[in-house]
Amino acid sequence: MIFFRLVALVGAVSLCLGCWLMPTIDQIDYCFADIAFTVERKEGKINMTAVEYDYDIKTMYKGNPKGRKLIGRGVASSCGPEVLDLNTIYLIYAKTDDEGDFLSIVSYKKMANVTYEDIERMENYYDCSCEISFNNFAPVIGPPGWPSSGLSDPVKEMKECKVPFNYCRRSGYCKNIEGKCTWGNHGECD
Repeated sequence: MIFFRLVALVGAVSLCLGCWLMPTIDQIDYCFADIAFTVERKEGKINMTAVEYDYDIKTMYKGNPKGRKLIGRGVASSCGPEVLDLNTIYLIYAKTDDEGDFLSIVSYKKMANVTYEDIERMENYYDCSCEISFNNFAPVIGPPGWPSSGLSDPVKEMKECKVPFNYCRRSGYCKNIEGKCTWGNHGECD
């Protein structure tokens, strides 16, 4: 009996943490994705476990979808469904699957909610060679003044942006400027 309670507890915790919202910015999703484009959602199949869409490409920003189907989470997903409205234009970041048959939605936004500055930031400021670090949010372990991970690595520090505590998820970006990755903001913060 205890074993089944333990399995149920571990299952419930993993289910909850699987969709836990960690601090993030749009650039992380953009850099993780293989494809970034605006599309108009056309016909599709929506079921409990997955959604599959046909689409018309409006603008390509990154990658090549090569006619792959666009898929997302279905209505029964514990992380929430990725149901796109018919005949609506979206900015979508997508990842190709290992077999190359599908594009899995990483993130999406209705174009009605995307500003000129959002597109400008994506095209001109996102630098995927920089590593975005949320170390400011981690609890400090050990007495004050103790280094948490030994000596600092100057090469890593040049390629890393430390996100400020009061960052703006929408307008924040990290870009290599004169050999050092630097945090910045462009556009409206909300």
